[in-house]
Amino acid sequence: MGRLGGYPRRGEDVPLAVDFRGGGSVSGPIGHNPATNALADALDHHLHPGASLVKRNEHALADTGELQALMVEAGLRNIVVETASKTVRFPSVADYVRIQFAATPLAALIAHHEASDRVRLVEAVINDVSAALAPYSDDSGLAFPQEVHVVLASK
Repeated sequence: MGRLGGYPRRGEDVPLAVDFRGGGSVSGPIGHNPATNALADALDHHLHPGASLVKRNEHALADTGELQALMVEAGLRNIVVETASKTVRFPSVADYVRIQFAATPLAALIAHHEASDRVRLVEAVINDVSAALAPYSDDSGLAFPQEVHVVLASK
């Protein structure tokens, strides 16, 4: 490749990335993420079966073997997958649920309801999630584990 000042000449093919090193993270199994699991169950119960799909899909790559196979298929090498668990805190279960409905795709699930119905649905979900997350709640708020798989790889 003829270069002028380190730049390719017009019409020359340029490799976009000779070496790539990167990483990312994906959610672990929903069963290892009690808040998401409780919320998903409450959505299916109070809205309709399958309403939780948007939350459950966050965990679609929870199988580390499948995750690693996808990385290999993408041509990556030196793949390292590590599982980490961190404690996530919210002032209350109600705050957690309301944030989920306000700042995630869950908002679309209740957007078409009348305001009074939205309030009733959110309160019903809060009640179910509060019961399920009682072991993670106290006077200082809500604190629950959240598991993720961290992936590092190169190409």
